[in-house]
Amino acid sequence: MTAPYTVKSGDTLSGIAKKHNIKTWQEIYKHPDNAAFRHKRPNPNLIYPGDIIMIPSAGPPKPPPLPPAGPPKFEAIEKDDGFDAKATPVPWLMVPLTGSKKVRLMNAQDLTVVSVNPGIATVEDVPKCFVHGGRELIVKGRTRGTTFIEVRQPGKPAVRMEVAVKNKKTVKLTFNFVEDNSGHKTKRTASTVDGWVKDMNSILLPQANVEIKKHNVKNVKIDKNLGPVVRFSKHLTGVPASEHEWDLVTSKRDSTADLNIFFVWEYEQDINPDHDDTDAGTLDGNCIFEDEAGSEIGETLAHETGHFLGVGDFKTAGELDFLMYGTTDRRGRNIPKAHANIMNP
Repeated sequence: MTAPYTVKSGDTLSGIAKKHNIKTWQEIYKHPDNAAFRHKRPNPNLIYPGDIIMIPSAGPPKPPPLPPAGPPKFEAIEKDDGFDAKATPVPWLMVPLTGSKKVRLMNAQDLTVVSVNPGIATVEDVPKCFVHGGRELIVKGRTRGTTFIEVRQPGKPAVRMEVAVKNKKTVKLTFNFVEDNSGHKTKRTASTVDGWVKDMNSILLPQANVEIKKHNVKNVKIDKNLGPVVRFSKHLTGVPASEHEWDLVTSKRDSTADLNIFFVWEYEQDINPDHDDTDAGTLDGNCIFEDEAGSEIGETLAHETGHFLGVGDFKTAGELDFLMYGTTDRRGRNIPKAHANIMNP
């Protein structure tokens, strides 16, 4: 049975539940007699004075109990935000030092959640009711290091999430726009650099706390005819040394930058320079990046920065979502725990 209740100023569903000795606000909001109220107020955090809510009574008949929802489970709230559900042995979250991240926690409505080491990271609940029925947690980074967030269950092992609090790592980039002495030059322009940097930081900052800084932008003139293709070929048998142009181009690097990007018209590093199967190459703080390197330029620049920071290419179908997947414009933007810990230990 239910009885009507008129919402007053300052009421919340949690408060109404407590006032009527009802264990959780969901028992009120999800009661069949409140179907019309749910339709009117789809967000349980937004209720207003004058709303009529049906309050279930403590006596029979009671609705049948819901089936067990499963063990507590941590989930991402936002995609590619530093949470790795597949990390082993437990899910993993990157939190910036002095910053914070949110995660969702399902099937843990009345369970205690604690940080194993609050000196490294703290945890607190977001004080709201959520339509998904779970909780949302704020994890704050206090000092650099690793700790765990535990969901403690009576008589059962705790469910854990690893938290890595990371210092910000800054990578200074110089963007070099190349031309030779015979009319070959990149089509790219300096006006697009800021947009690329913004895109790179939208990928690297939330997942590895790596920040790209535009250090310098300059035009580079090579006093030689580099031809239609700029080549890295010193590793190839039978290719004349004169065709290895990498060293000539990268000799123009800005020594005050961490990573130099050289934009050229075409770049290849295999035995057949007439077949376009390479978009960029990164080695020793230099990257040569061709004009035909797909459409997601900021994403591909972030990928090449990942190489500079020590992560190789990945090529299997199960790795397609990774930023470090090897195929341009087919890769995702995800940086899992293993890659983040190489990029920013």
